[in-house]
Amino acid sequence: MKDLEKSDFGKGWIDGDIGHGAAYQFVTPDNHLIELLWEVDYYEAPESERTILKNRPQKRPNKGIPVHRLDHLILMSSNVTARCSRN
Repeated sequence: MKDLEKSDFGKGWIDGDIGHGAAYQFVTPDNHLIELLWEVDYYEAPESERTILKNRPQKRPNKGIPVHRLDHLILMSSNVTARCSRN
């Protein structure tokens, strides 16, 4: 994080947004705005939709695929071999 804060890519800290606490914003070399955050608000299902399973916030929906968690992401880049430095 310290290297990112020192780089020209860092935009700075924000107090938070809907569903999460403080976050650090930065811009990728392709100009995508990204936020790194740690504190999130967890969803609480209505009483009628709650499940006894501790690893799910609610009963499985009747259609679609329920998202369990987001644990990775894929970013596209116009130049993957470019160094992430503007110096």
